[in-house]
Amino acid sequence: MKFLDENNVELLDWAAQSPDLNPIEHVWAIMKKKLGNYKFSDFDALKKATLDVWEKEVTVELCQQLIMSMPNRIAEVIKAKGGSTKY
Repeated sequence: MKFLDENNVELLDWAAQSPDLNPIEHVWAIMKKKLGNYKFSDFDALKKATLDVWEKEVTVELCQQLIMSMPNRIAEVIKAKGGSTKY
């Protein structure tokens, strides 16, 4: 929190367990879908596949797109009065 404060990072208040407002949930969904195409024989194979998917699929552009979607996410949650949204 000290770092965020010192670097003027504005935080939004929201429920800690609110996947509608948590863009990382989309990253995990992508990872799960892509890893479903792999076969793992051991932990090292799982680790290699996970790193491979992360490097190929979780791009800077994807992260920026998810960050830029925050205003729409917030508006949808407000519109749904805290209920489920398309996110």
